[in-house]
Amino acid sequence: MRTELTPPQAPAKGFTLVELMIAVAVIGILAAIALPAYQQYVREARRSEGQAVLLEIQQLQERHRINSPTYATSTAGLSSVGPVPTSDHYTFQVLSATATTYSLAADVRTGSPQQSDTACAQMTINQNSVKAPAACWKK
Repeated sequence: MRTELTPPQAPAKGFTLVELMIAVAVIGILAAIALPAYQQYVREARRSEGQAVLLEIQQLQERHRINSPTYATSTAGLSSVGPVPTSDHYTFQVLSATATTYSLAADVRTGSPQQSDTACAQMTINQNSVKAPAACWKK
C-alpha cells in the first residue's frame, strides 16, 4: 500500500472579509470620537483669531483717543490711526463711544462655519478690558 503525500500548502495571503470589516469598524469608531474634538478645536482657534482682532481694534481706539477728544464711533473712524484689521469669520463694530468710554463687538459672520459657535456668537470688550461673555475668553 502506497500513500500519496500531498505537498504542503502555502499559507493564504491577504485579509479575510471579517478582518477587513473589523478594521473598518475600528477606524469608524475612532473617527466618530476624534471628529467632534477636532471641530471644537477649530471653533476655539477661530474664536481666538476674532478676539485677537478685537484687541487690535481696542488698541486703535486708544491711539485714536490720544489724537482726539473722543473715541471713534465706528471702525471706519479708526482708519486714521492705522489699518483696521478684518476677519473671515467675524464682523467688528463699535457698539457705543463717548469721550471716556467705548464698547466694541465681534459678531459671527453669516454663512461662516463659525456660526456653530452659538455660545460665543457675539464677543464684546470695553475701555476697561471687561470682556463678555467671560466663558468665551481664555484666562
